[in-house]
Amino acid sequence: MRSWTTLFEKTVIRSVSFDSLPEEIVIEILSRLPVKSLSRCKCLCKSLLKLISNHYFVQSHLEASKYTPRIIFTTVSDQSKERTSLSSLEYDQTTSDHVPNNYLVSLQGELSIAGSCNGLLCLSEYQTSMVLCNPATKEYIEVPFDIVEVPAGYMRVTNLGVGHVHTDQYKVVRIDNYVTDPSYHNNDIDDDLGYYYVHVYTLGTKCWRRIKKQCHSAVPFNLPYLNGALHWGNADRQDPHLQGV
Repeated sequence: MRSWTTLFEKTVIRSVSFDSLPEEIVIEILSRLPVKSLSRCKCLCKSLLKLISNHYFVQSHLEASKYTPRIIFTTVSDQSKERTSLSSLEYDQTTSDHVPNNYLVSLQGELSIAGSCNGLLCLSEYQTSMVLCNPATKEYIEVPFDIVEVPAGYMRVTNLGVGHVHTDQYKVVRIDNYVTDPSYHNNDIDDDLGYYYVHVYTLGTKCWRRIKKQCHSAVPFNLPYLNGALHWGNADRQDPHLQGV
């Protein structure tokens, strides 16, 4: 794949009958290239820049990328734990082997991956903020939480999930559960599910939107994105140990 990619880039640079190719053929070829090679092609000429930036092409490339499985994970600096890096293992179909890849993305803080959707990662330390990151392009933004002060005797448990809606927007759902702190009450009372707030952040905006409609209290797990929707577990207020989805 890499040798073919390099050959294609050289062909484009030489402008060998590129303009004579039908646009759908060019899109089919480009959609098979990795993001790194596409970034190079965007710098070659205005026609390629316009084509690769087109919404239809972005969707085509996204569909083609779904057939390239990879595992993305975080690594934290050994001592300070002040920076988080992203790496992956990508499956090479030609050799049936897993190829390590370092995305050269360094983020502030000790972060964990809370969710992913179409290559967009949501990372957080679950206390003050989250980071939305596209490791392929090395672009990311940090979004602070609009935190409500935790009352005495309670602790906050935050759940996060990122998804894509039909309006072609990426949204993050954040569920803040406020539950009784066992250490505060010296374990003298039963577990209380307390109360919760649900917030939604839309990529491209600058603030969280609070959902006033009631929903089930979520158990302390992230919200996986599956079949076009976010899912989370809920606990029964009559029996906190009884859980469902």
